[in-house]
Amino acid sequence: MKVTNPILLILLIMSVMSCNSRSMQPDTIKVVSTEEASGQHKAKVEEVVQTSMYTYLRVTENDGESWVAISRQDIEIGQTVYFKDGLTMRDFQSKELNKTFDLVYFLQEIFFEPSAPIMPTHESGAPHGMLAGAEQARIEVELAEGGIRIAELFDDPAMYEGKIVKISGVIVKYNEEIMGTNWIHIQDGTVSDNGFDLTITTNTNLTKGDVITVEGVITLNKDFGAGYVYDVIIEGAKILAN
Repeated sequence: MKVTNPILLILLIMSVMSCNSRSMQPDTIKVVSTEEASGQHKAKVEEVVQTSMYTYLRVTENDGESWVAISRQDIEIGQTVYFKDGLTMRDFQSKELNKTFDLVYFLQEIFFEPSAPIMPTHESGAPHGMLAGAEQARIEVELAEGGIRIAELFDDPAMYEGKIVKISGVIVKYNEEIMGTNWIHIQDGTVSDNGFDLTITTNTNLTKGDVITVEGVITLNKDFGAGYVYDVIIEGAKILAN
């Protein structure tokens, strides 16, 4: 179509430009909250159940309700809490409560106000033993016969990967029956630039403070999902003495 009237031509151009401008506008503009931006959940505590090791919370978030668990701490009904995604456990049985949770999320950390995004660290805090900023205990443990020190292991983990080692240490953290096994942290008083606190899983029931000797295969960079990564771990360890 050929337009000869200059006024009509101007009006036609303005109309096309207006249509194009509207088509370039977004349908909606979403305002992202601080919690969403940091990947956190914001929830209200509706129920608190304490055990010797864990604090179980029934929380509501938006229109949903769920159970979460964290290492034992003081939390009150009615508080608002913030947390990141945790380890999903279905049909989880708490022997201490004699209760089975259809679904419960084990959290690394919980906050009472929004926090900035947290960068992952080596063995970042987790309910079954990944301690964030673990403190070195002032202890001294005899070297197991034919064994190695924790500092030796962390000095060169690759040298021990896939090999059976024997290590003695004091249990500084103990959590039982997570993912069907018990989780412990041991220290022997030695320290390397790369660590001093070793994570172990075992089916043996133990107690925090026990001095034990364990034997098992070293695994590196074990990823259980949901951000739970261990640089060095012994799974299914055999307890030789305690």
